[in-house]
Amino acid sequence: MSAVNITTQIPNAIVTIEQLATWAVLALCRVNPNDSVLEADNIRELIAQNGIFKAADGTERIFLRLSLELNPEYKVDDRKLWMNVKEVSQAQIPAAYTTN
Repeated sequence: MSAVNITTQIPNAIVTIEQLATWAVLALCRVNPNDSVLEADNIRELIAQNGIFKAADGTERIFLRLSLELNPEYKVDDRKLWMNVKEVSQAQIPAAYTTN
């Protein structure tokens, strides 16, 4: 995805890793709603998925799933793994995702 300005595009109400992870996956789902990858023979999956479900204990939960391509040299690269994730697209983050 195109560059993100952490100080202006991530809502300042986000204060936990869980909130940040959810925001990031929802933003990827929004800007890449139809991008998919063939994960196995005849099994195509969206690269970004989310949904809400009720757990066995009755709580409402959100599931988040990403399938992101890694740079081929990630195994020998000294950088953190997340720095080796390739961009999905050049889509811009919608304005609605940058406010509280």
